[in-house]
Amino acid sequence: MKSIKKKNKKNNKIVVNSNDEVTKLVQITMIIIVIFVAFYAITSLLTTKNEDDLKEPTKATIQYVEILASNMLMQKENEYYVLVMFEKDLYKELYESYFEQYRAIPGSLSKYDVNIANVFNKGYIGEISNFKGSELKFKDTTLVKIKDQKIVDTHEGREEIIKQLKVMIQYKN
Repeated sequence: MKSIKKKNKKNNKIVVNSNDEVTKLVQITMIIIVIFVAFYAITSLLTTKNEDDLKEPTKATIQYVEILASNMLMQKENEYYVLVMFEKDLYKELYESYFEQYRAIPGSLSKYDVNIANVFNKGYIGEISNFKGSELKFKDTTLVKIKDQKIVDTHEGREEIIKQLKVMIQYKN
């Protein structure tokens, strides 16, 4: 019996044909290539630009109407108005309506807005307004007239601002 088992062990050799190895290598290579081609096709379909994207991009426009409080005295005109507005002010639209009427008048001065709620303007909020020197502080919505980089006139609070806007519209007409 022992001799038979030894013979069986010797006869059970695994015969590997080199053609089988080459065939498996080609199959694996083809599968990998098909996967890469599929990913490339899907990626190119998802990332192709639309016809709108191929058009020449529009130039960005920068608005110069809203400025920072720190730049309030540094505008290019010699004389202009700055409306420093608090977020809680319910009369923003009314002020804008008056300014639209004012802008329709020939020779009217430019107007800039300062949103005091802006993070960069928080340091300009104060318990008491100060319009003198470099320590500007605002406690309420304020209309400021600037001439030659100096504050020449201020109107603080809703009533004073509306009164001044009415005067500006009447005066120019």
